[in-house]
Amino acid sequence: MSKSSRTGSTSRRRKNQPLEVGKTDSNNIDINDTDIQSINLDELTDRMDVYRSLLMENIEYDYLCGKYGLERVDEIVEVLLDAVCTSKPYLKVGGGSKPTEVVKSRLLTLEYGHIDYCFDRLDENTTKIHNIKSYLLTALYNAPATISHYYDAEVRHDFYGGMSNRSKNRASH
Repeated sequence: MSKSSRTGSTSRRRKNQPLEVGKTDSNNIDINDTDIQSINLDELTDRMDVYRSLLMENIEYDYLCGKYGLERVDEIVEVLLDAVCTSKPYLKVGGGSKPTEVVKSRLLTLEYGHIDYCFDRLDENTTKIHNIKSYLLTALYNAPATISHYYDAEVRHDFYGGMSNRSKNRASH
C-alpha cells in the first residue's frame, strides 16, 4: 500500500520529483489567498446587504428621507451598518469601550422615532463636533435609553412654562 493511499490523499507525486518541485495534478483544488479574500468579501457584502435592508425597514427609511433628505439618512444608515457589521470585539461609544454585541443589539432596535429624535437633537446642537462619526454612533446608541426622559422633560417644561418650583407654589396659593 502506498503512502498516499494510506493517508487517503487523492493527489500523488509525480515519479522521481520531490514534492516541493512537482506541479499539482489537475484534480487538486488550488485556492489562493485572493480566492479566500474574495469569498470572505462576498459573504461580508451579503451580510451587509441583509443588515442594510433590516435597518432601513426598522427606521422607516423612505419617511425619514422625505423629512431629512436622502444624504443625511444614508449617512446614518452607514454609521449603523459599520457598527453592526464590524469584526472588532469592542466599539468606542461615549468615550468608553462597549462589547460590540451589546452595541449591535441596541442599534438593531432603533426605529423611526429614535432617528427623528437624533436628527432633532443634532439640529439643535451648536457646539463644535470633532469626530462626527463617533458623535453619531453615541447619539444613536443612547437614543433608546434617553428618548422617553427627554420628551417627559419637554412636556414638564412646556406644561409649567419654565416656571421655577417656588413660582409654581406661589401661583397655586
